[in-house]
Amino acid sequence: MARVKRLILEVILLLSLLLELTAVVSIGPRTLQIFNNVQPADKLTVHCKSGDEDVGEVEVKYGEAYEFKFNPNVWGTTLYFCRITWRYKTLSFDAYRHSRDFTTCDLYCVWSVTIDGPYFFDARKRIWVLRYKW
Repeated sequence: MARVKRLILEVILLLSLLLELTAVVSIGPRTLQIFNNVQPADKLTVHCKSGDEDVGEVEVKYGEAYEFKFNPNVWGTTLYFCRITWRYKTLSFDAYRHSRDFTTCDLYCVWSVTIDGPYFFDARKRIWVLRYKW
């Protein structure tokens, strides 16, 4: 009887892991976008990377966006962090953290950087949220 219970628990665990893996893999690539909405004529410098990949540093003109695509890993630990610089202000922040953003950013993870700081678009609630201040 103990063997049967153990086998049932192992099957349940395996099915749970497969369901989780399917959910992560099936979402496909995400696109991270960072819009420069600070002030007209001001450029925003953006540099994003993860533990595995340096996406690069770019200057983004007012009203334009910097974007890149990535695939969340199967372990649910994907993290992209960015450093943004505007005039004399610099801020580093987590632009995508799987545990926080998996359910809130659909296939596009959208940020709008303003004079207050970066706002994140919560696609589930359909609202902009100021996540970080300068």
